Amino acid sequence: MAHVIHALWLLPALFLGLSVSSGRFIYLAGFTPSLLLLVGLAMAFGRRPALCHWWLAFGGLAATMIGDYFLAYRGARLDSLQFIFGICGFSLAQCCWIGFFRAHGRLSWKCALGLALGIGVLYGARLVPAAPGALLAFFIGLYSLLSIISFSSACGLSDRLPGKSAWIVGIGALLFSDVMIGLGAILKIRYWGRWIGGTYLLALVAVTLALVQGAHGTSCGHTRRRRYLRWSPWGIFAGALGSLACFVAAAWRMPGGPYQPTRRMLSYLGRITLNGQQYAPSHFLFGFGLIIAVLAVAIFYPALGVLVRRRWQKELISWSGAVHCAGLLIIFFVPEDLSMLLHNAGCSLAVAGAAVTAWVICCYSQRLGVKVRIGALAWMLALTAVFCTFLLLHKLRICPFAPYVPTCQKLLIATYLTWLAGLAIALLKTHKKGSVAHTKT
Repeated sequence: MAHVIHALWLLPALFLGLSVSSGRFIYLAGFTPSLLLLVGLAMAFGRRPALCHWWLAFGGLAATMIGDYFLAYRGARLDSLQFIFGICGFSLAQCCWIGFFRAHGRLSWKCALGLALGIGVLYGARLVPAAPGALLAFFIGLYSLLSIISFSSACGLSDRLPGKSAWIVGIGALLFSDVMIGLGAILKIRYWGRWIGGTYLLALVAVTLALVQGAHGTSCGHTRRRRYLRWSPWGIFAGALGSLACFVAAAWRMPGGPYQPTRRMLSYLGRITLNGQQYAPSHFLFGFGLIIAVLAVAIFYPALGVLVRRRWQKELISWSGAVHCAGLLIIFFVPEDLSMLLHNAGCSLAVAGAAVTAWVICCYSQRLGVKVRIGALAWMLALTAVFCTFLLLHKLRICPFAPYVPTCQKLLIATYLTWLAGLAIALLKTHKKGSVAHTKT
């Protein structure tokens, strides 16, 4: 029977291929039902007993078809009741998944904090003013809250649950798709709207894979944690390189001439209107750089707990990582030419999260040399003091903004990236020595 279930993966691929090749959206009507058939057979003939409350997860996958019917097949407009009915369908799916997650884990409050701050600012600052009516704004806010709870619950699933990683990918991809709907459909930024369909289909496939793994797979929390600690340093290397590549490309594609790093802040590249051009390629490249940075920090920061010993130190690092991610999300959602106050608040949160982590590791880590920790802390404090001094002098109109403040910002960013690279190397060395203390990821 396992071979039959594996072969059934070709069925949703067939519907997707027919839709892409013919250009007719109607073929995707069979995509989700084929996934439901796959899950049903896996649960009925799987090697493991049916998961507790598995019917809730199955019902959540089925409830997405309600949202698909109104939003995709009926093409509901924003100002219509059908659009609200579609939101209600996806809200039902999120409620089902939240119920399933509560039976197999607990809410990750750190993840909830980061998402609530970031998405909350997006909702209040941009989506509510752009929504055509208070009723739609209310349902968007309600669904956003359910999405945050659902993804935070997925991150808090027990390591013993087979398919935990697939659940995180699935609910995360759905959350990303919903954010793209907000940016593309409500704010009318067409480029972000192109990412809605692909990430949504990825979410459905990942949720299906999680349920199939739950029926057939096995999971070992000890092995999962070891694998996570082994690969997390490479995640920060890839994230840093990816973010830098996006920022360099954004500087290269900036309209109106080359970007001057000593004259402009880095966030200048993410402006909505840049040298008279609205939503230039540099805006989207800068946004992708921030998205990659958020993913890298979210993956990497929990692993830093192995560098300290006490539980409160590990918790403080995790919470500071959540604050850091929230700041990066706010910078992405609110460019500086839209609201300088909120944008600067995001910058402050990002800096605060990174600073708390650096302070905890420099003061309490025994896996780094004393000279390294003291030298790094002294350099970061001195550079931050110089940066703040230049800002104050600029406010007092004693010295110009450029080149002093932008140059110090670039030095701070380079210092932070170097510091993270050093921590990643320390984690790699720690893992090779076999002295990694197992932590809950």
